[in-house]
Amino acid sequence: MKRLSWHFRQFAQALGLSGLFGLLMILLAATVYFGLVRNAQTKLIDAQRQFDLSASQPALHDYHHPDTALEYYQTFPQLKLLTQQLRALHQLADRHELSMGRVDYKLNKINGAHIVRYELRYSVVTDYRSLRHYIADVLKSMPNLALESIELHRFDEKAEIPQADLVLGLYFKDEP
Repeated sequence: MKRLSWHFRQFAQALGLSGLFGLLMILLAATVYFGLVRNAQTKLIDAQRQFDLSASQPALHDYHHPDTALEYYQTFPQLKLLTQQLRALHQLADRHELSMGRVDYKLNKINGAHIVRYELRYSVVTDYRSLRHYIADVLKSMPNLALESIELHRFDEKAEIPQADLVLGLYFKDEP
């Protein structure tokens, strides 16, 4: 036992204080790795296996059931509400102090779905935060609206406020 303690003291003196601190840090890191990280890794691997198993099983809900398709179709408003929704869209732009400028409108029928898509393309010059709040309010207030694309441009390197080109789609029931 005396011999072992003598070897330990000789080893500690050879390493010095910084060497002992380094050795302590290595032992602490190894303890944390084998105690916490490995345990978390095995739990993660098990969770991934369960997810893969559940993803390979068929869905419990039948999305092609006629009642489900009918419920989905009923969520779309009638086309006669188009002017109200366009007015609301412009009012939201005014509320967020956005100038819509020129707006291009296009009406398309979606083949085989009895749904009409009304596309709006317009540009606004505004800061990013106002644009983000405007889009959030529009999407929240109109569940039949889809944001299809946003393109941000700065035509001048010195311009502080970008121009945003928006493409929105409003979806309605196709009325006979």
